[in-house]
Amino acid sequence: MATQSGRSRALRNVTLAWAAITVITAPLDYLAPLLLTLRCLFALFVAFAAFAQLFHFLIHGFQFVRGKPHRFRQRFATELARDAAAQVNLDRCYIRSPIDGRAGLRNVDIGNVVGPGGTTPLLTIMGLDPIYTDFTVAEPDLPLVRRYLNNPNLKVVTDADGDNVEPRNGKLYFIDEALQPGAGTVKLRGVTPNPDRALWPAQFVKVRLILDVLKDAKLVPSTAVQIGQNGPYVFVVKSDATLELRQVKPGQPQGDLMVITDGVQPGEMV
Repeated sequence: MATQSGRSRALRNVTLAWAAITVITAPLDYLAPLLLTLRCLFALFVAFAAFAQLFHFLIHGFQFVRGKPHRFRQRFATELARDAAAQVNLDRCYIRSPIDGRAGLRNVDIGNVVGPGGTTPLLTIMGLDPIYTDFTVAEPDLPLVRRYLNNPNLKVVTDADGDNVEPRNGKLYFIDEALQPGAGTVKLRGVTPNPDRALWPAQFVKVRLILDVLKDAKLVPSTAVQIGQNGPYVFVVKSDATLELRQVKPGQPQGDLMVITDGVQPGEMV
């Protein structure tokens, strides 16, 4: 009896427990769709929040990247200004020559007081390459020189005596604006390359101003050209060994020779 009674009691307890589970489970089954809906809404909220955070990060990142080059340019400009200011301060520590050349003896020594209003230069610097050559031409030759100013064959030939250096070709650089008073000449200046420093400042040189190059020019000895009442003339030796006085038009002298523009023919003897 006792055994059967215990079994009946245990069976009754299981039945009650099942009933309780059924009672509790029934509401949970009823709320399952609602819980699933809430869970989905929560998942959507979390996803939306993550997307919003990502979008905010992308927007701010794009603005940062877009503004970064501008900040870099400002910083670069600031650094350039600082570098320029430092270079100016450094340059003020030195006195630099505006030209290339050779410096002479200095006029001041260490300990002397100098200033911007002084009349004594610190030293003199002479340019050597290129070097300028000053010369003059006579007043009657000035129109001829001006006529050939645009001629590509116009050049200045500079030669120094006793330097064993070939004459140098340069260019006509300057014509003075007026004749020299009382001299009847006008001052000209040529510029000549001088890379080996063969020509020296204040040196006396021989200058030839070549206006043009004449092809097939007729040349005779300068001593053969004489001046008569009718103008320049030469004596031409004829085939019968007699002399003929012939009027000529002389041109430019070329050393010991003279250019004859009219009056003689090539091959004739004077």
